[in-house]
Amino acid sequence: MNNKIPRSTFQASADINPGVFVTLSDERIVTTSATGEHPVGVTALGTKDFSSTKLAAVGDPVPVFTAGQEADIILGATISAGINVRPNATGQAIAVTGTEHGYATLLTGGVSGDYVKCLVGLVQ
Repeated sequence: MNNKIPRSTFQASADINPGVFVTLSDERIVTTSATGEHPVGVTALGTKDFSSTKLAAVGDPVPVFTAGQEADIILGATISAGINVRPNATGQAIAVTGTEHGYATLLTGGVSGDYVKCLVGLVQ
């Protein structure tokens, strides 16, 4: 299986950035995940067009890496490799605390704003 190609494509319910967690908002429709939500995966890198920083706008296709796939995700804090992460209020990866569920495990670490490698999937 080619792990570099997103396994699923959804439709955007709003503007969505590259490398963030996304959550289902309706059938095959996703929105950027927020704190406490249960993501279906991580969006691919890229932009809608050369003049945009967004991956997708309302109604556009959204390529998503899902469980078992490696993806690039943007960090919302400084985090080390091997840490389980969840979405913050803007879909960026932050470390889980206490009994929270993680939705990816970092394969590389970095600082807030960095894109790093992660393995997508529910982790406890």
